[in-house]
Amino acid sequence: MKKKGLLIAMLFSLVMILAACGESAQEKFIAAFDSDNELPDQNTQKVTLKMDELSFNGMEASEQTTANMLKDMSFSAQISTDKKAERSEAKLSLDSNGLVQFTAGLDVLTNDKTGEAYIALKDLVEPDDNLKTLLDQATNGAYSEVIAEHPDLKDKYLSSSELASLTGAEQEPVSDSVLKASEDLRKQMLAMMKDYFGKFEEDRFKEDDNGVISVTLNKADAVSFIGELEKFFAKDSVKKEMKTILESQGAVTDFNTEYQNIIDGLKEANKALKENKSTDAKIKVELTPDKDKGFKKVTIKTNFSDKKDSSQKVGFTMRVENLDYQKVADLPKADQIVSNDEFQQIVQEIVIKMIYGDDFDTSNYDFSENGL
Repeated sequence: MKKKGLLIAMLFSLVMILAACGESAQEKFIAAFDSDNELPDQNTQKVTLKMDELSFNGMEASEQTTANMLKDMSFSAQISTDKKAERSEAKLSLDSNGLVQFTAGLDVLTNDKTGEAYIALKDLVEPDDNLKTLLDQATNGAYSEVIAEHPDLKDKYLSSSELASLTGAEQEPVSDSVLKASEDLRKQMLAMMKDYFGKFEEDRFKEDDNGVISVTLNKADAVSFIGELEKFFAKDSVKKEMKTILESQGAVTDFNTEYQNIIDGLKEANKALKENKSTDAKIKVELTPDKDKGFKKVTIKTNFSDKKDSSQKVGFTMRVENLDYQKVADLPKADQIVSNDEFQQIVQEIVIKMIYGDDFDTSNYDFSENGL
């Protein structure tokens, strides 16, 4: 149950996020998935994920510790896009509020025309105090020592092409066909979600005094949704767009086989869910409509459990928000990009100081590919 339940929950939330790109509560809810809804040329969305429950029968102590750590963490990604300037910015954050407390951030700028991404090193060289302490503990203090020797790193970036060259890979520019495929896939997914929720009885949708509309899905709904996903991925038009997107990223080696595995996995998950009478499912969706953006906020709270074994639970909350636009930072200049040689030298300095401490002077060594 644990693997199948998690797969179903993640698939449902993934589709909701992708779709997110006289009026009854049901009509207002479904209107958010209108394929004509377009985000402004300058827009900001935020996605937050929080694990609520994660327990299985027979968990070992180490597994329980990991589960507790995951429940104390939350992940968020705030993505701002400027279509006219052809650039975007993703601010990623991992927060831990349990026994180990820290906040780890990462800021990534992207040239949407070329596909080149730039990782800001500021958050890596100036982490919060708790994370810095953890990094120093893990590296015997080498992390702070080496970073202190490179104060200019806080204004530098690591580019995706430099990272790709470390592995000998080549970065392909984003083509118009990939952009078109992504948009066509989004519209097809929106249409699927409209059809799916349009089949529900109207009285299942509730609207509160604040205009928040909610609908709760049960196990039968989950089975029905997976069936719709099977049909969706089996469509030639969807397969075509997925092929264009995935092959452009070098994400697959045998597309047809791997794509069929997705469909087969859905069928197996659906069969297991239907046959396991003790498995219970509850997915609550809350949506705040917006006439211009489709919605202001969507919250999806998912729970899978076992009626016969209360120790088996999987639950998480995912939230998608359309925020006021946050300006995208300018792309870095050439002199702000850290080269492969510089990056390798910094990493190897940390490793060497971890092993040998301050007794080993790295200043006279060239750690670049040519130097080695």
